[in-house]
Amino acid sequence: MLRLLAFLSVLAIYYAGNTLLTASAEAAPSTGSQQLSDKEIAALLTGRWTGIYTYNDGEIYEFLINRKADGSYLIEYRSILDGVIIDEAVETGTWGVEGGEYTSQPTAVKVGNEFLEFRSPGNYRYEILFIDGTNFRYREKRLDMEFEARRVDDNFQLTPLPYAESYPDTNLEMAPTTDHNNSQQSINELSEEAHTYIIETGAEFVARYHEICIDTGARADAVATRADNLGWKRVNEGRRKNITSWASFDIHDAAEMQRLPFILELTEGGANYDNKSSCMLTMWGSSPAPEIATVEVELLIAFLKEKLSVGELSVSDKNYYEGRIVEYRATLRDSAHPNLEAAYFWRGGAHWLTAISSD
Repeated sequence: MLRLLAFLSVLAIYYAGNTLLTASAEAAPSTGSQQLSDKEIAALLTGRWTGIYTYNDGEIYEFLINRKADGSYLIEYRSILDGVIIDEAVETGTWGVEGGEYTSQPTAVKVGNEFLEFRSPGNYRYEILFIDGTNFRYREKRLDMEFEARRVDDNFQLTPLPYAESYPDTNLEMAPTTDHNNSQQSINELSEEAHTYIIETGAEFVARYHEICIDTGARADAVATRADNLGWKRVNEGRRKNITSWASFDIHDAAEMQRLPFILELTEGGANYDNKSSCMLTMWGSSPAPEIATVEVELLIAFLKEKLSVGELSVSDKNYYEGRIVEYRATLRDSAHPNLEAAYFWRGGAHWLTAISSD
């Protein structure tokens, strides 16, 4: 899932051009002999572009984007492994050029026949290394990944390919379109609808976390059995060898996403976890606003204290891509599993509960 998140608006990617020239980091983006203004770069980027990127494990990310002069875009993207499609989606958003950097902000993603709005869209910035009327090369700063793309005509389409037998859908990080916040409410208050949503969904969220991640000691086989027994649907299965994800709802049914929108991710082994297994359950909140989050977090902490020991709540506030990011975090402890590393945190409108096995 992390790969998909990284590429939701990394409009990538791979097309080798023999004439590409690199602009210096200090200079404005260049075609090799002429520096370009933001307006000139935007004019070059307007239109249809495509590209592919190949991961080390052979998985391919491919996209086709149409950037419009009004600052909007629509992108089709898909993941391909062994010649079959394992993920695909359509996304809309806004784009621009500021200070010589390419910017994009995804606004909605298509699930089934509906476009669902992102509750907390990111604002992404990319260093432009080269741009002309045919080729575009740029670098995503946070991931330090360099991408290339090429312009195509209005008739270009992505090559039809077969789907994996158990086709797993994607786009698990977007929120339902329902706005649980009333725009007239106080900045530090939840609307009645939002309060009901957090109370009902939050109680279930904590109960499922305890059942799936804590009671099992976050052991991979036990976590998988609990999720399957709940009838949750496996998604992104086989995309990465050591990660399996489940959705508590039908990802093709927007109405179901209004109820219990949980995502479970099981990581088996891996260097980041010292070869232990990690269990993470995600729930969407009612708003990405940190002021609203303080109320949501308080409610979730109360539910957690009914089942677990909760450490002191910490709050971090930092700039990320020139935007304010606030994160709430607390360690958790279960007396029956004292060696289990568990934690709760909120960031960007979503709540996470995690647990890492002790062996």
